[in-house]
Amino acid sequence: MKSKTKFSKKLLPSLNGTGQGYFTQPTISNKQIIFVCENDLWQVPLEGGRAQRLTSSRSETHSPVYSPNGQWIACCTMEEGEHDVYLMESSGGPLQRLTWLNSVTHIVGWSHDGQYIWFRSTHQAVHSRGSDAWIFRVSINGGPIERLPYGPAMTVDLQVNGKKGVVLGRNTLSNSRWKRYRGGMAGEIWVDKNNSGDFKRLFRDLQGNPVSPFWLRERLWFVSDHDGIGNLFSCTPEGGRLRQETFQKEYYVRFPATDGKALIYHVGGELLTLDLEEKSGPERETLIPIGWHSTKTRLQRRFFYGDEYWEETMIHPQGHEVALTARGKLFSMPFWEQAVRQHGIRDGVRYRMPCWLPNGKLAAISDAPLKKNKTKKLSAMEEQLDVFGSTPTEFPDCSHRLPPGRMQEIAVSPRFQHLALTTSRMELFLINAETGRISKLDDSKIREISDPVFSPDGRWLAYTKHLSLELTAIFLLDL
Repeated sequence: MKSKTKFSKKLLPSLNGTGQGYFTQPTISNKQIIFVCENDLWQVPLEGGRAQRLTSSRSETHSPVYSPNGQWIACCTMEEGEHDVYLMESSGGPLQRLTWLNSVTHIVGWSHDGQYIWFRSTHQAVHSRGSDAWIFRVSINGGPIERLPYGPAMTVDLQVNGKKGVVLGRNTLSNSRWKRYRGGMAGEIWVDKNNSGDFKRLFRDLQGNPVSPFWLRERLWFVSDHDGIGNLFSCTPEGGRLRQETFQKEYYVRFPATDGKALIYHVGGELLTLDLEEKSGPERETLIPIGWHSTKTRLQRRFFYGDEYWEETMIHPQGHEVALTARGKLFSMPFWEQAVRQHGIRDGVRYRMPCWLPNGKLAAISDAPLKKNKTKKLSAMEEQLDVFGSTPTEFPDCSHRLPPGRMQEIAVSPRFQHLALTTSRMELFLINAETGRISKLDDSKIREISDPVFSPDGRWLAYTKHLSLELTAIFLLDL
């Protein structure tokens, strides 16, 4: 679906490639755009045309930003294991690693002289959340990094042409990530008009989530969803004369970028440009026609070795086969003969915590709808206990409701059709796998109960429970 906004659209049929890509995170310099698609960098002229792939990365590449002179591209990628800052010629070439921080990292801009890359990182934060990041800089020649004196922030932008204004974005994760969020972590815009170190917060009473603040033509621009959909707005450095610049009705405006001459942004997987000379109105928005040619490698079928994705295993009580989950699917496999067999719904359901019952049936916890009488269904947020026969089937022999909370550990009675389950609500339950009867055995007021195990005769249940934050004890329960 396309946006309902009536922006101008140029059609270039001869550019049609292998289908529409998802174009995002654009940056612009001298009428050349670099954007991200399929975790790689691509280049296309501002007026549109055939996109040229610049990278062929083994990992995600994100947050590209042109240098002021357009010669370089700074970006983040995980080519060597972690998100770090890399430098590349804007026409393409090898990536040069500049940081080794092992943390959440994003490029936020450049120094005016083009000698330093500015980025945000959480490597000095107590928590690794992006909102706890600080702004740092690193030379294009490498060397030590330097923390900039702006305090916690996610973005920073400096005015050009002799102006001294500084704008900071705090808590400014993309507002399309949590649409119409109004909580305590909503975005904040802080402005220092004279680079004096005295910042003032703008729009304290704005009922929205402002993000991505930047300077353009002596006005402060940002994205906000206080009208329901994220659009570009602009104002004076003092926060006055607020003006709506884009008029999207369906998809949020994301990742605006400018070189001072043109303004581009991402909407619903497309790249658009805004005419800065026209007065406010939807007709200012123009779709950039991009001819995109790719093999779509990440959409093609891939095959995995199952042993690399085993999650949980349990040997049959008679010792002749094993039950396991891999990539959320439930399997059983004889040790010496026959093939691997899948139990349960083939796709779209996640199974976990498989276990063999003493009668040879296979039980597992799933997020499938309840199939009792093929009519009654659980909420999609709930899980259930599925019990399968020895022969693989799509649907279980029976399904039972589970106690409240997320099931964390499971133990099987060696003699009876009973399961002991611990939950995230710090409770311990006994479930009859034949009748579905649930009995609460114990609870804790401090931390989760753990390590349930039955005695060989099935009469006793041992488990660990906290007596205090520092002290635990083993409890023994006569069933």
